[in-house]
Amino acid sequence: MGEGKPPNVPTLHDELGKMMSVNAMRGYLARVPGSAHAPISNSELTEVLNWLLAEFNAETLPKNFKKLTVGEVTEARTQILANPNQYREDHWKAYEF
Repeated sequence: MGEGKPPNVPTLHDELGKMMSVNAMRGYLARVPGSAHAPISNSELTEVLNWLLAEFNAETLPKNFKKLTVGEVTEARTQILANPNQYREDHWKAYEF
């Protein structure tokens, strides 16, 4: 469950927590097509994303991590990613542990 299909879909385990250590990646999860186009409200998506981070990534979240807010998710959803892989490459892989 949640294993993903690298390189197009990252695993939901631990990797997303590491992503949260890079500020540019905070909105990433709400911007990918599966989230941005999900038929749920911004509030519901925020809950799902925070659950996903806590459930599968608790060990790798930054110590100072603050949950995603509805405002962040709302703003991020308006900026759909045309190329999620390139965004990850540009904004996260450069900082990868």
